[in-house]
Amino acid sequence: MTNMSRLTLSAPAAALCLLAFPACSSTTFQEPPRQSSRLEVLYGERNLDNDFDPIDEPDVLGATYMTFRDGELAGWEIGYQRVNDDDEVGSIDIDLEMNEIFGGGRYEFDVGHGPVHPYIGAGLSYLDAEVEASSGSLSGDIDDETLGIYAHAGVYVNVGGELTLGVDFRALFDADLEFGGVDTEGDYTQLAFTIGFGF
Repeated sequence: MTNMSRLTLSAPAAALCLLAFPACSSTTFQEPPRQSSRLEVLYGERNLDNDFDPIDEPDVLGATYMTFRDGELAGWEIGYQRVNDDDEVGSIDIDLEMNEIFGGGRYEFDVGHGPVHPYIGAGLSYLDAEVEASSGSLSGDIDDETLGIYAHAGVYVNVGGELTLGVDFRALFDADLEFGGVDTEGDYTQLAFTIGFGF
C-alpha cells in the first residue's frame, strides 16, 4: 500500500476524531448537574440591638434545607437557627436564648459552569427570645415572640463532589419585642460560614 493510499484511508478517521472532540471535551469539563435539594449548616456571629448589651453579639448555629425544580434557579428554603450567650453585669449573670424558624424564597444566579454560586433569599421568620437573670439563689426570666422579615445573600463554592463551602450575610427586620413592659427590637445582622451537601 502506498503512502498516498494510507493517507486517504486515514482521512475519514481523522475527520471523525475532529468532529467527536468538542463533544468529548464538553462532557469532560462540564460542571456536575445542579442538585434539586441541598442541606446547609451554618455557624457565625449575630449582632443584636444595643438594648441587649452585653449579650448583643452571640454565636449562632443553624441549618437550612432548600429545594429547586430540576434545572430551575429559583426555589424554596426553610430553616432553624439558635442563639445562646451569657455574660455578667456586676454580680448578676445574664443568659440569652433565641430560637428562630424561617421560610421563604431563594434564587441562585447562573454564572456559567464554574464552581462559584452567588444567591439571595428572603421570607418570613418566627423569633422566640428569652433573657434570664440570676444572682445567687435568686433568678427570673422574661421572654417574648415575634414575626419579622428576613433577607440574606451569600456565595458558596463546590469543593468536591456535592460538598459546598460558603459565606452568608443575613438581616432581620420589623421584629418587635417587649421584655417586662420595655419595648426593644429583635432585628439583627449576621455573618456566618456555611457547609452544605447537595442530593
